[in-house]
Amino acid sequence: MHTEHYTSFNEFHYHGRTLVYATYGRRDGGYPVFFLHGNMQSRLQMPVYEHTPKVTAEAGAFLIAIDRPGFGGSTYMGAREYRDLPPVLDALATHLGFSEYAVVGFSSGGPNALACGAYLPKDRCRVVGSIAGDGPYFTMPWSAVYKPWSFIFLLYAWLPDFLRALLTRVFLSLFCKFFMTQAVKGLGKAYKHVKEDTRRSMLLQDLATSQAQGLLGIVQDMRLEVLPWSFHLADVKCKVMFWHGEKDEMVPVACARWMAHHCRDSTLVVIPNKRHSVFRDVWGDVLKAIVAYVKANPAKGKILK
Repeated sequence: MHTEHYTSFNEFHYHGRTLVYATYGRRDGGYPVFFLHGNMQSRLQMPVYEHTPKVTAEAGAFLIAIDRPGFGGSTYMGAREYRDLPPVLDALATHLGFSEYAVVGFSSGGPNALACGAYLPKDRCRVVGSIAGDGPYFTMPWSAVYKPWSFIFLLYAWLPDFLRALLTRVFLSLFCKFFMTQAVKGLGKAYKHVKEDTRRSMLLQDLATSQAQGLLGIVQDMRLEVLPWSFHLADVKCKVMFWHGEKDEMVPVACARWMAHHCRDSTLVVIPNKRHSVFRDVWGDVLKAIVAYVKANPAKGKILK
């Protein structure tokens, strides 16, 4: 097995924009998996810290971890919708020589991963993974919604159309900017209290990279989460695998259960007693499950060894 040395900065140019990505894992024959980071994170987010490249390689995967638009070095895309990222990832896959791949998203990366399953052919995007992923909160029961968002949905549901537009264009943007400014500060303080030097440094570097363009991508990500999505879960054509912590304090496990129920073909693994950072406990299992699935269910006309 060949493990590629971690490469933290690669550029892909698409229609005048730049997408920056990192790579790691099994270089020779590893199954390609795009990893979509959470909010206030970047391509440098390492699910199991310094062990990430080794665990990824041992699972038989080759990871392409991108900066979403507005994060790190990737060009900000104004008025972005969930439909806008999938064709960019598909073009990058072609550029890298991959005829098929999986897409895994953590937290805010979850909806972006699901969008790939909705907008891309299922013989290209074979599997989508969502780890502690956010859901389409406007169409979900309130029990599945992170409580600070509840009042936004209550207002949105009862306001007349012209006030909804005002809420969306003015108030919501200001609220998202204020909320995420405080969240970034809080996360930075929490990271500084991590005792292990290497891991503290990795977390702080990831947070700083996510803000390389200020809060543009961070605020846009939150805004996308709390507004109606540009697709429905029933539009996702490929296999979807959900992993969620039973005691997730940010995205209630009821969210994952609701999403799994509304997808065409899905599985859900609930990890007992785990919180929002559950991806640190399941990273190897996630990748092994994806590799096993594509081997057992090859695309039409293909045989995977």
